Amino acid sequence: MTDSVGPNPNYEGDELKNQENAELIEMPEPPKERLGKTVGKVAFYNIISKAVGLARDIVVMQAFGTSRVTDAYYFAYMLTGNIFVLFGGLGGPFHQNTVTAIGSLDDKKRVSILTGQILLTTFAFLSLIAIAIFFLAPFIVSIVLPGIGLPEAERQKLWQEVLMQFRIMLPLIVLAGLVGIGCGVSNAYHEHIGPSLGPAVASIAIIVFLIFFPSATGFYLALGTTIGAFLQFVVQWYGISKAHPEFKLDFKLAPEVKKYFQNLGKASIGTLSGQLNLYIDAFFVSSLSEGSWAAIQNANRLFQLPIGILSTAMVVPILPRFVSHVKAKQPDEVKKDLHKAWRILWFVVLPMSAILLAVPDLIVRILFERGSFNEESRTMVVLALSFLVPSAFFYLGRDIILRAFYAHDDFDTPYKISIAALFLKAILDFVLVGPMGLSGIVLSTTLVTVFNFVLYCYFLTRKIGSLQLGELVKPTFIMVLGSVLCGLTAFCTSQFVLNSLINLMNAFIAMVITLLISGALGGTVYLAICLLCKLQEVSHAIKILKKLLRR
Repeated sequence: MTDSVGPNPNYEGDELKNQENAELIEMPEPPKERLGKTVGKVAFYNIISKAVGLARDIVVMQAFGTSRVTDAYYFAYMLTGNIFVLFGGLGGPFHQNTVTAIGSLDDKKRVSILTGQILLTTFAFLSLIAIAIFFLAPFIVSIVLPGIGLPEAERQKLWQEVLMQFRIMLPLIVLAGLVGIGCGVSNAYHEHIGPSLGPAVASIAIIVFLIFFPSATGFYLALGTTIGAFLQFVVQWYGISKAHPEFKLDFKLAPEVKKYFQNLGKASIGTLSGQLNLYIDAFFVSSLSEGSWAAIQNANRLFQLPIGILSTAMVVPILPRFVSHVKAKQPDEVKKDLHKAWRILWFVVLPMSAILLAVPDLIVRILFERGSFNEESRTMVVLALSFLVPSAFFYLGRDIILRAFYAHDDFDTPYKISIAALFLKAILDFVLVGPMGLSGIVLSTTLVTVFNFVLYCYFLTRKIGSLQLGELVKPTFIMVLGSVLCGLTAFCTSQFVLNSLINLMNAFIAMVITLLISGALGGTVYLAICLLCKLQEVSHAIKILKKLLRR
């Protein structure tokens, strides 16, 4: 929520204008939390969700491995579940647009009307889209997944499995909008539990279905995913209820509702271009060996464990702060918060990335290698992960700077950049997949992420002046240097410890101990370098830890 909420001079609602004697009820102004405190709170909730999500992935991989069923599931999920995650999750267009819209209103009545009408309109519109897609599904599957080069029998089996799971998961398209709105309303009222823990509820549903309804096909996997998404909306209701939504069937939308959907359309186009990147990838991957798409998706989910937690934890508090600074015409405060957010995120993610690059094989073996997940599966996931991890720095930088554009009510620039990135992605896939196969897909994703970040920095400079990036060179160099030494320490330690323990105890226990020791030593080296160089993030982290221990 913003620091202060005043009258909106652009509001043109005739009905409210005519109510001259009506009492103006101001929006409640929740206390503004410090950025670090809110980041920590949201990060804690997201760690729980990510941990449960990891357990879900382990259960799925143990049940099906990198097979046709998991390929089909992730292909079907790409057409439904990814829309749910991108549009319905924290940081998606529904979430950020709802936060911005509520922050611009000055009384409860308008918020109630806005919330009720956008929920009803979104439900109706997305339901029509889902129904149309149900009948067009065979055509969509064959176009998106041509399976060029596969034998006809194999291609037909893949299409049938994808089509079955795709249709079961179609409700996720409708739920995406509703969950996203719920996240936005909750965020506007500083309610973080429902939006952050909702994904954990969805993951638990999948785990329950796979445990109690084992099947050789993906029927129950898809059904559990759909029911889990519905439950994720249910847990948003506490936050939605704070807006006291008025559900009235009125074909004449209030002006602020019209503006909401206009901005949503621009933001959604930008998000859809990201989804189109996945379709481009799927087009090329469908011709690669069985399990390639499942390997890429699982590598991405491992990558998202730290990245997703950090990104979501920072995006939730940073957008309302940016909105507040923009309303107060304080571009220097936008830059200040942008720098602070970047430094916090990079301080944490760089050593994590170094450890992921140093011991990816060890991590994948510990988490997944059991049941149907074999050595070939492990090799594919490790390969994809190794090309994806270097993008973490730019991924987080892009996610934060993007919110500065939304705070300025600028949805056009992100849209144009995303369209340019879409063409670049298609070109890179075409050039790299032939000689590099699976790794070419992932490398192109990393290069596009760098491209996006650079363009966002350039265009924000044109909007608010120099971003003063020179101030970040020294601390970033220290973090990178510490991370390189962290990775080297973790790699050397893992080789020595694993060779020493492997013949003395159970292999799994030996690997877990090796990972813990190598990760701890690598992290210690990183912190030592940062302390020696007097990096301020270390002292901030120590202060937070002391407060937690006192509590």
